Amino acid sequence: SSPYKSKGTSLIEILVWSLVALVVILGAVRFYQYMSPSLKVSDAVLDVRQSLKGVRSAYSGQGNFTGLANAVVSSSPQMLPGRMYCAGTTTFRHVFSANCGDITFASINAGTQATVTWANVPGEVCATLATQLLSDVTGIQVGGVDVTSVTTISAACNPAAVNTIRFAFTI
Repeated sequence: SSPYKSKGTSLIEILVWSLVALVVILGAVRFYQYMSPSLKVSDAVLDVRQSLKGVRSAYSGQGNFTGLANAVVSSSPQMLPGRMYCAGTTTFRHVFSANCGDITFASINAGTQATVTWANVPGEVCATLATQLLSDVTGIQVGGVDVTSVTTISAACNPAAVNTIRFAFTI
């Protein structure tokens, strides 16, 4: 046995393994950054659909949406996914913003329709979110403009700014 033979790991081996670990971690971070907007859009679509279902269910016996407002929705926790509620308030938030108050519910057209409005929707997800929900609602407005197709949604969504999307629906 040679007196120069070392036991354990050499400094070069540690550096190589550290470099490999760094590459793996950076790859995972890039993958997360790439998937994060897509996952948020999926969560947002589910949240809107669950909101529509919850509000419709709560008002179906009444036959219209008269009286629908944030205060009513906030007093009925089963209407929305829990992550949308802002504790101790009558305001709501969505997956793109932590701001309480970015979601509002209202009754329109003498209670025959209801709306859920999402403010501060990032431009890069506006068109995808609105397009995926086009068949779930009776109408969509982006920035106050009625949109009825993928083309009009894409034109109305401002990719360089935050957008407001209003979804109208019936029982």
